[in-house]
Amino acid sequence: MRRFALVGPTFSAILLLASSSSALTVRTDRPRVFLSNGKGFGTTVAQMKTRCADTTNYAGCMGSLGTSAGGPESYAAAYVVKGDATQCTTAVSLLKANVQLPTGVSPTGGGAHTYTSNNGGQMFSLAVTRDWCDAVLASADSAWLETTMATITDWYVQYAANGLDVYHDDMPNVWSAIALSGIALTGTSVETKAQSYVTAADAQWKNVILPAMAYEGDYWHEGMTYVQVSLGLTAWYALGWSTATDENVFDLAKTSDADLFNGYIDFLSYTLRPDYNYAYFGDTSDNKQSIQLFSRYLVDLFTIGTGSTLGQGLSLEIAKNSPAFYDYAGAVRWKMALLFDASKNGAAVARSSLPTGKWLSPKAQDVASMRSGWGPDDVFVYMTCGDYFGAHQHLESGSFHIARDGILTGPTGYYDNYGTTHWYDYYSQHSVHANTLAIYQPGESFP
Repeated sequence: MRRFALVGPTFSAILLLASSSSALTVRTDRPRVFLSNGKGFGTTVAQMKTRCADTTNYAGCMGSLGTSAGGPESYAAAYVVKGDATQCTTAVSLLKANVQLPTGVSPTGGGAHTYTSNNGGQMFSLAVTRDWCDAVLASADSAWLETTMATITDWYVQYAANGLDVYHDDMPNVWSAIALSGIALTGTSVETKAQSYVTAADAQWKNVILPAMAYEGDYWHEGMTYVQVSLGLTAWYALGWSTATDENVFDLAKTSDADLFNGYIDFLSYTLRPDYNYAYFGDTSDNKQSIQLFSRYLVDLFTIGTGSTLGQGLSLEIAKNSPAFYDYAGAVRWKMALLFDASKNGAAVARSSLPTGKWLSPKAQDVASMRSGWGPDDVFVYMTCGDYFGAHQHLESGSFHIARDGILTGPTGYYDNYGTTHWYDYYSQHSVHANTLAIYQPGESFP
């Protein structure tokens, strides 16, 4: 059994690793996090405004701006699109009322993972608000945002220094936050800290996380509950970094990291069953098996960086086969204007043009995905034979699925039952839940 033994090096070691690389340049103009100034990669403010006003291709975008359900960033987006400075005041007020500082949470204690999981999205909200609202923020609000972001990021750095498992969702969760914080805080009152965050994140992503993901290749073992987190936050990091600095992470990944983001488009294309639910593996639950609520913007995150015509086609296919407003949940419809370029629809390539079988992650997860065709009534067969990486994975190597109008044979059990005796005794640490043979060796242990 192979195990990829990459864990996070200490913060000081990361700084040493990065010191030998060429210095990165963070743009001095704003907005720069996820948005382009027209001279480099990404969507510009003008494009975002035009798209959001397009009720044919971006229906619901305007209505999603400045809503409490959409979080503080939806108010920051409302300012970018509409130019209303009061939206930024509201965004800061929401953050002040809801941000959770890691007060009393030890970065080496048992509560560290819980804090990270429960608050994984707040750095996105903080960074977007600080960056997009820069021109209209009151000085006191800017200072509060900068101090708050630095306090949280310093804690993340301490947590990361304790050796995170590179194949656990905490790794991209923590390091995307550190990266976004660094590029948003560059040029502010915490400049020295910001530079240390940028330097550390640069080394960690290049030397640890992206190479580990490249080893596993066009697959992710944790299950669809964590694909959204692990791969989604990796793509958000890549997008923010690529717009804000002079380095395009998507281009880097094409040449240095097994063309990861195009690989993830293949991963979603080939693990999607004819009934528009994903193959069942790892930690998952019914709502994360569906294409609804997260699949399309995840595909769009990969596609904006790669320019993939297949990604464009998969995005349209998901939209066509999701209930209205469920390809992007209603509260985040504005993200479509940021991530999706409808002008490229004419060049979109359908999944049905692909071969009906693909070998995913042949050197690691060793997954075969096959189907009789690409129609809704075709048969889908999926088998995994590969390595065990841990981090929400299950003992299901050798298992197979056959699906036609739903699963005919495959795994049982749900992540929803986490914490029960049944989950511990059968679903988590054993293969009895999977459609496979268990070869038992007395005394063996899977801690």
